[in-house]
Amino acid sequence: GRHGRLARLEAVWPICLGLAIAVLGFVLVAGRKYRGAVFLPGHVNPVEIVKPLLVLALAAILAGHRKLLTRGFLGIPLPPVNILVTVGMLWAPPMALLVVQGDLGMFALMNATLLVMLYAVTKRSAYLFGGFAAVFFLARLLIPMSTRGRARLEAWLDPFTAATGGGWQPLQALVALYSGGLLGTGLGGGSPNVVPIVESDFAYIIVGEELGLVGCLCIAALYAALVLAGLRIAERASDPFRSAVATGLSACIGLQVLLNIGGVVKAIPLTGIPLPLLSHGGSSLATTFLMAGLLLAVGDDRPTPGSPS
Repeated sequence: GRHGRLARLEAVWPICLGLAIAVLGFVLVAGRKYRGAVFLPGHVNPVEIVKPLLVLALAAILAGHRKLLTRGFLGIPLPPVNILVTVGMLWAPPMALLVVQGDLGMFALMNATLLVMLYAVTKRSAYLFGGFAAVFFLARLLIPMSTRGRARLEAWLDPFTAATGGGWQPLQALVALYSGGLLGTGLGGGSPNVVPIVESDFAYIIVGEELGLVGCLCIAALYAALVLAGLRIAERASDPFRSAVATGLSACIGLQVLLNIGGVVKAIPLTGIPLPLLSHGGSSLATTFLMAGLLLAVGDDRPTPGSPS
């Protein structure tokens, strides 16, 4: 995608959207439930690739209709109804498949990314605030319909009532964070294995126990630097599509970090979202590298060597 070639993907956004729907449908049919998520044999989770595919499709759709989406009155966006219906119909199939799979974490992540991209394209804050209110309403509606979602909500509200069940993991995580204190126990000095699945959803707990609050803040600062660098790339992009792509990728990474860290420190209910670059998992790591590579491609808009500038 270097030298401005990424812009060619704007014309093939239906393929990106179709691939995302195909991946979700294939995993739903051929996969099997394991710890609340759907995996293919060998615990492979190709659903991660849906994130950049949906961001590319969304960027093309929103950039192509940005003038209509910006229409409003007294700061309230009033786009044509047919545009809202069109965007809703395109967005509904992948979201419905995520709900059927029970992957409410990915559902929340992608809808929050959509709202950030809408705000970035239109500069209408009403999309952001109204959208997050709608996401909160949907969460209140959908979580009780999912057995695992309901269990996670109950464990978040009062983990001590299920200390030997769903509350065991968050309680052990809080104990590990407490034992780490300010400076931590030192590398290799902790006991992270007492937290179930610590290498996946709870990788941040290892940092908190062995490097303490200082280490946690340093890791958070590194993530913030990565997201801010992505947003600077979006600001400098020379066309609306690539700007929307960079904004969406940066928002997706940043929101994923917030959902993971917020869950493990008990600020929000657990979502099952892995921590980028730290949690184990080949598909998650490869997808994060792909998203970082796309951000670098957006930032490199120099003409191809040998071609006229």
